[in-house]
Amino acid sequence: MRGRVVLVHKADHALIFVPDAVLALTIKKRPTHPSVFKIFLDTVGLSVLPEIQRFACHILFELRAVHGFGGKAWNRQKGGAKGKREHLFHGAETNQPRGRVQTPLAKVFRNSPSVAHARLCWGVQAAIQVVFKLVGLRHLCKFAATREQRATHMALDERKGVWKSARGKGRKTPKGRQYSDEALADVQALLGDRPRRRDLLIEFLHLIQDAHGHLSAAHLRALAEEMRLSMAEVYEVATFYAHFDVVKEGETPPPALTIRVCDSLSCELAGAQALQQALEEGLDPAEVRVVRAPCMGRCDTAPVLELGHNHIDHATPEKVQAAIAAGDTHVRIPDYQDLKAYLETGGYSALTDLRANGNWEDVQDKVLSSGLRGLGGAGFPSGRKWGFVRANPGPRYLAVNGDEGEPGTFKDRFYLERVPHLFLEGMLIAAWAVEADTCFVYMRDEYPAVLEILRREIASLEAAGLVAPGYIDLRRGAGAYICGEESAMIESIEGKRGIPRHRPPYVAQVGIFDRPTLVHNVETLHWITRVVREGPECLSSIEKNGRKGLRSYSVSGRVANPGVYLLPAGSTITDIIDAAGGMAAGHSFKAYQPGGPSSGILPASMQDIPLDFDTLQPHGSFIGSAAVVVLSDKDSARDAALNMLRFFEDESCGQCTPCRVGCEKAVKLMQAEHWNQPLLEELCTAMADASICGLGQAAPNPIRLTMKHFPDEV
Repeated sequence: MRGRVVLVHKADHALIFVPDAVLALTIKKRPTHPSVFKIFLDTVGLSVLPEIQRFACHILFELRAVHGFGGKAWNRQKGGAKGKREHLFHGAETNQPRGRVQTPLAKVFRNSPSVAHARLCWGVQAAIQVVFKLVGLRHLCKFAATREQRATHMALDERKGVWKSARGKGRKTPKGRQYSDEALADVQALLGDRPRRRDLLIEFLHLIQDAHGHLSAAHLRALAEEMRLSMAEVYEVATFYAHFDVVKEGETPPPALTIRVCDSLSCELAGAQALQQALEEGLDPAEVRVVRAPCMGRCDTAPVLELGHNHIDHATPEKVQAAIAAGDTHVRIPDYQDLKAYLETGGYSALTDLRANGNWEDVQDKVLSSGLRGLGGAGFPSGRKWGFVRANPGPRYLAVNGDEGEPGTFKDRFYLERVPHLFLEGMLIAAWAVEADTCFVYMRDEYPAVLEILRREIASLEAAGLVAPGYIDLRRGAGAYICGEESAMIESIEGKRGIPRHRPPYVAQVGIFDRPTLVHNVETLHWITRVVREGPECLSSIEKNGRKGLRSYSVSGRVANPGVYLLPAGSTITDIIDAAGGMAAGHSFKAYQPGGPSSGILPASMQDIPLDFDTLQPHGSFIGSAAVVVLSDKDSARDAALNMLRFFEDESCGQCTPCRVGCEKAVKLMQAEHWNQPLLEELCTAMADASICGLGQAAPNPIRLTMKHFPDEV
């Protein structure tokens, strides 16, 4: 090389001439071995930088002999000076395609006088790799003759005219954000020795959000660099979930303290809107941020808000002010049955026996005979899923859907905050039945106490030797109701946006990492433990109104004692209200939501219908997750329906147009003084027929049932 000029041409296909070696190099985008460049670098005394090493793996430089350099070969032109540059190294023939050199690489090495010469050729190739990294293509540069000069190459951003086009002034760096060393070091410290797997992206975003209170553009770019992902991929995931605060360059980060006020139907009935307005007026926005939030799963203590990670039940402005003054912003862990107490009651004995000499088909038959159906809302026979998953070759996985984001539902939180090991043992029994390699527990971020309880008890299970370390993989949601849909949950477990998949194929065949996956709800696994330990009679022996089994009803709204009530599956709304202590003082029963917003609103006149699977479908509704919200004569069915559609509008993933646009248009039409019922019905039909998943398909139910049963209000 010795201080000679290196010519570089075209970003996708370039030629470099080295006078002393009488050689030219063709640059192509192709992998090569990282050790190639080290021969040259060791010779000239340059250090092997990691940046150069990573870069060398992506570009291949083919070494070619140059014939006819000088004279006509050098001066041959097609179209003036530009043609001179484009046809510098065509060789002796005149009619060769541009960017080609006649003599192949093999000929150079066949004609090499010695091994040293061949190494020199490879060294020259490696030198060009260094040139490409430091100064970029399309640039004329010079190498210094001494080692000292070669060891002090300037960084890319410090060179003027780098990435220069044929005319005009070029940019110094490639397009897009450039990561900083400080942000990269910060991200690396947060991630520690965790594996840089793609599916852990959401977990890593949580680490940054928890540490800094937001996600800066610099940290997102550094995370993308650390995980070898594109910035666009990281950004689209971060902006999809509500609990990530993305802050771009020049934007002001949110305050250190955030208050999330729940605006679900139960909280709205309890005065959430007035509470949020009072907080916005009474607190300094520079110190405290007040935002609305969807259901937090604490409808029995409405109105509810989250101060940092501390949930304040029956919230008032005075309670909030006192908590802020005391710095009470951390999660509170309720009393619960830990592993030691659970083992004393015979816990995990059923699991141990099954692992020793159990037959999974016998357990499946027992679960089927109990009548247990999926309690997340779908109502599919629980045991039958096991056979579907086992019919596919392994590896297999189990996924727990703990993202109960349906407004009015809080039964899963109720059980997990009290008896978490009933759920964990049921999960391990189901995992044993399908021979699952890993159990993924996807828990919503709105349950910080549950997340902490599960972390503790999973660690206890590992310490006790009941599960291998890492067998239970706890994943933390990030505020997306759509992830309650099983395929969207699987996408989120894989570190992606929670967007539902088209089916078929179903998750029993193609689930997590495209492997067969068994998906169960938390309460379903809770009952699997009881069925295995107590026998199927614990469910099948209970009958009411022709329905068998038990249901956990989450009851809120205008009742005296909101909460979770375990009642026979054939119970009516009258039975449920009686179990909750009757109507609240001063309220008369008017209407009810039988199974979350998707089930719509039914009038008090339909109070004799058993609230169970398959009993409400003839009336245009369904039981779903048994999220019962009771309305009184002081409430408006029209306003309740609008609250439900606003929730769907906010929580739509945006993948399909009928749902995304339909919810938005429905909200606007429902805000009118009088509803345009023919137009709304047409809109409902389009949404129900053309939406991909259950959110868009069921979103019209509140509209249709309100128009049908409460025509005087619309």
